[in-house]
Amino acid sequence: MLPQFSRAGNFEPKLYTSGGMRFYLPLLHDIVASEKPALIVTSGLGDAQAHLTFCQTAAQHNISSSCAAIRRATLDEDAADDPDWQRAQKATAEFFPTI
Repeated sequence: MLPQFSRAGNFEPKLYTSGGMRFYLPLLHDIVASEKPALIVTSGLGDAQAHLTFCQTAAQHNISSSCAAIRRATLDEDAADDPDWQRAQKATAEFFPTI
């Protein structure tokens, strides 16, 4: 493994829902930890694991970063009526209040 991508050995996500995305979470953690981006934008939230991994990594490594998620709009569904969006917003506020 490349030295810049070796930090995730002990990474444990605060929110874990299984699914295929789980295999990418350590890589996403390593990328944020090594690159220290000032802004992270998640386009299309999905099950929110990637977005919450970005937020968790920034918080744990004290990276001065802003994390934002963009909800893909659907016809006849307001963000307030989207249960996945609401769960992700709640988890972000609960686990990462300073992000």
